[in-house]
Amino acid sequence: MRVRDRLPAFLFVFALVFGAFIYGFAANRWELWPADLLHMAFNSTTDFAKYWKNDLHIEPTRNLVPAYPGSKRFVVYDKSEMEPGPIFISGLSWGRSAYFGAVLLNDKGEELHYWPVDFKQISTERNPENIFLHGIAVFPDGSIIIDSDGGRVLARIGPCGKTIWKTPGDFTHVVSPSYDGTLWSWKEDHIMQNDMKTGRVLKSISLEKDIVKRHHLEGLFWMHTLEDETKLLYGPDPYHENDVEVLGPDLARAFPEFSVGDLLVSFRSLNMVAVLDGKTYALKWHQIGPWHRQHDPDFQPDGTISIFNNNMGLKHSEIVDINPATGAYKVLFRGNSKAPFYSWRRGKHQILPNGHIVVTETEHGRVFEMDAQGNLVWEFNNVFDKTRNGVVNSAIHLKPGYFKPGVLNCTPPTE
Repeated sequence: MRVRDRLPAFLFVFALVFGAFIYGFAANRWELWPADLLHMAFNSTTDFAKYWKNDLHIEPTRNLVPAYPGSKRFVVYDKSEMEPGPIFISGLSWGRSAYFGAVLLNDKGEELHYWPVDFKQISTERNPENIFLHGIAVFPDGSIIIDSDGGRVLARIGPCGKTIWKTPGDFTHVVSPSYDGTLWSWKEDHIMQNDMKTGRVLKSISLEKDIVKRHHLEGLFWMHTLEDETKLLYGPDPYHENDVEVLGPDLARAFPEFSVGDLLVSFRSLNMVAVLDGKTYALKWHQIGPWHRQHDPDFQPDGTISIFNNNMGLKHSEIVDINPATGAYKVLFRGNSKAPFYSWRRGKHQILPNGHIVVTETEHGRVFEMDAQGNLVWEFNNVFDKTRNGVVNSAIHLKPGYFKPGVLNCTPPTE
């Protein structure tokens, strides 16, 4: 067949390919069908290429983070400076009875107890390899309450791993027990209050309706909306709500400008820490920065609010505090050559009665305690291999005798 005879077929194929290219460009530009399917396929392919070992159950790469050179599981630098009491640490527990779990360590780093967090038992939504254990709280009866990214459940688990109750829903980021026997967390863009004994939902506070629109805070909260003259178009992750904590009667005297029951909240994408009225949800106080992509603001007995300042993208993290009454701002600890510290996302902190700070450096799978002079007291690494640690989502220093006698006496799950 001569070239001239083949030309119509060539032109037809070229027209199809060119037309598909033009439509593909237009679909991506103006979000026409099947743009969502194409984006999903591209993202799924890219994700699998990066985490295929994880998804084939070979290695937990989604929850592995770089370790500092020479990291050891537990090191004590100054035993005389250690605050008495055990340390509760939760995160990846690869190779044990559950993908995630929590351990209780003594001052020598010896394991006193292990809590399995088995998402295969408490959640049917996804494989545990694609879930991140996030919020967690531990109680004197030996039970824990957890939520997660991707697990779609809030659950209370006994000291030996048995599920006590579970409440379905996208509860995430924080599990915050209150003085009144209730529990606070985030579920998508709602602040949630649940009954601690049963998991029953008691209150659901809508960020958009109950806080922003009710109190005319559009100018403050909608700064990340995209340009459109007829409707609100949100950019990706406009708020990233990552904490809620209730002001209890034990600390209320230190904050005369606030009241018992007020809510301390954190919006990472806005670099905002705020206090909401516990009854009307009006904004009593807020500040944007100088922290950057912060986590875990906490009321402190001295009338300040301490904050885990991630400093995302700036290669060093900090623990800082702010006095909401005066605006006084202070850096309590910044990573240094002797005590490196950087978690570009996630992370928690706890200020101890002696002034020391326990820091959860999630993105290095590390927990450490440092004194007021910035010296390391002890350090824990969730060691996976020579160069990587498993993630650690939380660490809590507990007082001696925190648990009721005998509650942790159970046969460990088979590993």
